[in-house]
Amino acid sequence: MLQNDIVRNLVDRDLLIKQFSIPPEGQEPRQVPATVVDRQLATTLREQFSDDPAKFAAYLNSRGMTTDQYRKEVEEDMTYGYMIQQQRKLDKDTRKKTTK
Repeated sequence: MLQNDIVRNLVDRDLLIKQFSIPPEGQEPRQVPATVVDRQLATTLREQFSDDPAKFAAYLNSRGMTTDQYRKEVEEDMTYGYMIQQQRKLDKDTRKKTTK
């Protein structure tokens, strides 16, 4: 049961991330601006690794990741957070309309 929930959550996460990049008709595809990702990476380096690139590199090495892979992970985390926020707003608006 727990394993099914985990798989379902991972699939839902992946679908939301993919949905973000599908543009509404007549609009450009969306993406997280590189500057926003850069700021998050700088914050992570400062707060979690004491601004020490060697510690950060050791962390990435322990996870078997490159900097580019980590950057993509951060971007996807930000995208997922945004999409969840949008979904909650939609759910909240839908509940308001059905209670009127």
